[in-house]
Amino acid sequence: MQKVAIGIGIILILNSAAVSITTSLTLGNFLPAIIGIVIISYTLLYKKIKAHTPKYVQILIKSAMALFAATFAFSSFIIYKNSVRIPPDGADAVIVLGAGLNGKDVSLTLAHRLDAAIEYHNKNAESIIVVSGGQGPNEIIPEALAMKNYLTENGIDEKYILMEDKSSRTVENFEFSKDILDKYFNKEYTVIYVTNGFHIFRAGMIAEKTGLNAYGLSSESVLWLEPTNYIREYFSLIKYFLLDN
Repeated sequence: MQKVAIGIGIILILNSAAVSITTSLTLGNFLPAIIGIVIISYTLLYKKIKAHTPKYVQILIKSAMALFAATFAFSSFIIYKNSVRIPPDGADAVIVLGAGLNGKDVSLTLAHRLDAAIEYHNKNAESIIVVSGGQGPNEIIPEALAMKNYLTENGIDEKYILMEDKSSRTVENFEFSKDILDKYFNKEYTVIYVTNGFHIFRAGMIAEKTGLNAYGLSSESVLWLEPTNYIREYFSLIKYFLLDN
């Protein structure tokens, strides 16, 4: 059992490092590594902790671990169950949510989101695409600019692209994009929001709260990034329900 726990911890640390290298250096991407370090440390020090820690403290530690495991399993089930969305055709606009850069290029995760937006636009030629994402502390250019460049390089006419380059959180993605679209259309309109499966559930709640008539479109997810994605989304959901909702 000890080897299994240490193995899980190592996997979490390596996965967190891989995500940080391929996307960006953020606290969210380091969360799995932090959990991995805690698991390894607790496993290696278990006998000392048991010998020198009061019984009630041991109970509190085990209860916290059990609570985390149970709530993470439940949230992961909800996230997975809602991870696939196929929206109706004919939406007026497509909002692509930012997801980190590699230098001036979009990350693999973000490329999948943009590919899904391109596919939708090609079937719905009059839909406007809003690229939404500001410039993070470790990014050379705003995400929206890199996203626009990717779209134009892949055949999307610039006249169909609107940039929202100030946001840093999902709620701002929607709020700032809505401001742009309200001015652009000056009428009622429907929106498709594009993100990866792990993000669809929370993004949908935020879009609805923002007042958008929106439908989700799930893009392809990178399988080996999913452990970090699900852990980060777990904490984001807790924050949303406790603080943002």
